[in-house]
Amino acid sequence: MNRSKEIRIDSSVAPRKKSLSLPGAIIWVTCVHVAIGLAAGIAYLMSGEERWIRIYFDYQGSLFLVVVGGVEFFLTALARRQFHSDEPLRKAWSLIMLAAAVRWTGLMLANWLTVYSYINPRVYLAPTWDVQAAASLRELGLLVNGPIHMLLLAAGLSLVLRLYKRLRILVGLEAIDYLLLALVLAFTLSQGYQIFHVVSQSHDPVTLTAVLKWLTDPLLSCLLVEAVLIRRAVVNMGWGLISKSWGAYTAAIFLTSVADMGMWADDYGYIRWQVGALTWYLWFIVAAAYALAPAYQLQASIRAKQELRT
Repeated sequence: MNRSKEIRIDSSVAPRKKSLSLPGAIIWVTCVHVAIGLAAGIAYLMSGEERWIRIYFDYQGSLFLVVVGGVEFFLTALARRQFHSDEPLRKAWSLIMLAAAVRWTGLMLANWLTVYSYINPRVYLAPTWDVQAAASLRELGLLVNGPIHMLLLAAGLSLVLRLYKRLRILVGLEAIDYLLLALVLAFTLSQGYQIFHVVSQSHDPVTLTAVLKWLTDPLLSCLLVEAVLIRRAVVNMGWGLISKSWGAYTAAIFLTSVADMGMWADDYGYIRWQVGALTWYLWFIVAAAYALAPAYQLQASIRAKQELRT
């Protein structure tokens, strides 16, 4: 064997350098972003200067949510393209992509166009800042990003569940799954009791906006059940990256419930405001988790196609 042939053989078996994957990049950016936010929060607590957290949440925080929301929509569109038009999962990812587009719209409305900052174009277009208009726009954004987004996502996940049921790969849940569901369901029931008490004591007419808001917690419970069932099925099948995809959706949905619980406990004085402030950072992790789900799905599809070619 000549020297040049030995070199070719050695280079073929040499280990390839691992590059940072797309999910890994999302995780690292989120960790750095949250770390900066925690540092800003500590600076505020130590100095009493509100500008530390104002600058972080009104500028960096708003940009993070809008950019990551756009990344989520872009990745869901790419994940959808990995399936042919006649495949059942194509329809499911079409609904998931639509849900991501709605969520992105809600994030821009609630966290960018309603914040008085120099990165908001509305500051330059309007002669004076209309606080009432900003509050109404934020309310609309929360409605779009909440129940409307959840209804579309629930419809997409239901198609995946229907397919897995037909393929007979659905399996039972484990103790940790029941614990997560119990926590979210208990909070949903407590919120339902409060809503019933308020409505029974009030003589005002019930609006469509109020009804949609009331659907938020029940929809979160439904989404969590769907995501947990799907993830448990793919874990049982040994689909690593696919299980991470549905695990990311599970984390996003569960952490949304935890953030809602924190806001509720803070509003009613059950926890100190410093503890409630920690839930502000959960929304960044939720946004990252929603973007991670299609990122893992896309990575799994690309890897499967590469393996088929070799």
